[in-house]
Amino acid sequence: MDRHPRRRGPHRTRILAGGGAVPVDLNGGTPGTISQTFPTTPGTTYSVTYALAGNPGGGPAVRTGRVLVDGQGIQDFTFDVTSKTRTKMGYVGRQATFVARSTSTTLSFASTTASSAYGPAIDDVVVRAACCSCSCDRGATDKH
Repeated sequence: MDRHPRRRGPHRTRILAGGGAVPVDLNGGTPGTISQTFPTTPGTTYSVTYALAGNPGGGPAVRTGRVLVDGQGIQDFTFDVTSKTRTKMGYVGRQATFVARSTSTTLSFASTTASSAYGPAIDDVVVRAACCSCSCDRGATDKH
């Protein structure tokens, strides 16, 4: 995913990955956003799966954020870092769905954890055309 250009925001940290290659802490002094635009087919339902944790380095115990499609929120998320460590992050699988409205779609993950250098951690993001109406990917916890 491409990072929004800004002095502070998403950054790679020394935290354990949740199945992907490089986790991203969505805070870097201030809440940040990470986005990627990709081709889609209008009217097609897509499934987004990702691994969620929180950087346990400090700040409030509960990390919060939002998944957005073309700037519209499709899922809010929270993660409690109590008893978590950088080597035992406790990643959980999350899933959300959306219907594409154009030939390209922008998927974003935004932190809503204010006033902290330690935010939600996102890893292993996968977008695919949904095969069915069930939310069977990775033990989905939310479906929108």
